Amino acid sequence: MAGKSSEGDYLANGFRNVDGQATFEKFRTCLTFMDGLPSFQSYKAEMMRRLDLRPGHRVLDVGCGLGFDVDRVADCVGPEGEAVGVDLSRGFVDAATSRNSGGSSRARFVVGDAHQLDFEDEAFDACRVDRSLQHFENPKRVISEMCRVLRPGGRIVCAEPDWGTFTIASPDRPKVRRIVEVWSDRFRHGWIGRELFGLLHATGLADIEITGHLLVAEGFSAVDTVFDVRRTVDVLAETDDAQQFRDWLADLLASDVGCPVIATVTLFLVSGRRN
Repeated sequence: MAGKSSEGDYLANGFRNVDGQATFEKFRTCLTFMDGLPSFQSYKAEMMRRLDLRPGHRVLDVGCGLGFDVDRVADCVGPEGEAVGVDLSRGFVDAATSRNSGGSSRARFVVGDAHQLDFEDEAFDACRVDRSLQHFENPKRVISEMCRVLRPGGRIVCAEPDWGTFTIASPDRPKVRRIVEVWSDRFRHGWIGRELFGLLHATGLADIEITGHLLVAEGFSAVDTVFDVRRTVDVLAETDDAQQFRDWLADLLASDVGCPVIATVTLFLVSGRRN
């Protein structure tokens, strides 16, 4: 789908090149808000458990964004360990570094391409990637790079949504199906969640574990912050009957007054150990 509203500040594809957008603050707000949601904190806690961190470990966070999880990892590995966050966005790395100034010296943030990590082989005890593979050009290559820099016995943990499971609590099924289709298709890899097991299995990792976690946003303001519903309606207006989707959005906003609108997506959490 071409056109002005398919680019720029649309969350579904804007994370590919955050620094190239005029609305960096929108992406910062989205990540900050999601980090505080209970359902997000729940799966993140499970990620930490599966990383099996120990004092002194060196850990890599690929596509670290604003670096909230890098800070948490740094707290776990202690003064002898190190948590390194790498992201393609200079804006995200600068924001993470600035926020962390005066904090843990065990947290470090660098600008880098996940497809070609600038680290030696077997440099880390654990690697994680959280909701970033959906945006990368070649997730298979990224996972291969994570395996390369992981020491034998180390663990990789990946968390990705599957946008084919996206739901919005609305009785108008045809409109919701169209919203889900457009939103999902704007991601490079909208179905990456269901593909994770196969991607990790192909690397030869052992002890692969897969679980599903429901991510929930409650109330239209939260739903729109996380899932960019208004922007999706704008995108639809380019090719579909614009008025019918604007009417649908108006009905959704009206229903939110009496009972908070709920939107969900299933996140797949897949982990494995390097032999």
